[in-house]
Amino acid sequence: MPTQADIGLSTAGVVLSAAQPLAAYLSELTGKGMREVDRARQSDGPVTPADGTFAIWGPLFLGSLTWAGWSALPENRNDPALRRIGWLACGTYASNIAWSIQAQLSGLGWPSLVFISAGAANATAALIEAERTPGAEVARYTLGPLAGWLSLASFANIEATLNDRFGRPSEEAEERRAIALLGTAAATASAVSVASGGSIPYAAAVSWGLAGTALRNFREQKPAVAMVACAGIALLAGITAAVRFGR
Repeated sequence: MPTQADIGLSTAGVVLSAAQPLAAYLSELTGKGMREVDRARQSDGPVTPADGTFAIWGPLFLGSLTWAGWSALPENRNDPALRRIGWLACGTYASNIAWSIQAQLSGLGWPSLVFISAGAANATAALIEAERTPGAEVARYTLGPLAGWLSLASFANIEATLNDRFGRPSEEAEERRAIALLGTAAATASAVSVASGGSIPYAAAVSWGLAGTALRNFREQKPAVAMVACAGIALLAGITAAVRFGR
């Protein structure tokens, strides 16, 4: 029999996963603040992927609902490992909601960076736990992409927060900073790939984001930044393949 805590966790997962896309439209629904995309354009930089790349949020929201619904099934509530993944997933969803509200009402500052970093950390921990848990394929394929996207988004938010708080640097300085952030993002993603046993959904989401970053910078004639993003994709693909074949 599921305990009250299990029922509470399942309910929280469903509610929070469903609230994520609703929170993204807070400003449009209430008339307060500014849309996320408009707010981001005020302070984003070369690390932020091209606009079309953000279509990934559709599958990510659907994946969140899928995991929440599956984990709420009675036969899945009593598994301690799935319960741990569930709490981490709820932490991810809550962080995403907080980031969305903060971004729309107040902008991309230090609080938004804390929220998105917390979301990335929770999603990554959930993915690593899922990779160690037999029968947790649903978690791997729904939380893995979310962890990957949030990993890269955290570094884009560092750039946006610095621009928001201290103003934009010169174009050359901005490119150097973008190269450093992308290099660190690729190294971080590679470390997560190793820890997760070479998660393909995770690597695919990070690569999607890096491809969007490369596209944006090729369009804006910043080839050095674009090439670092491409090198990040190659590095992550190589490490993920090496980890999987080495198991």
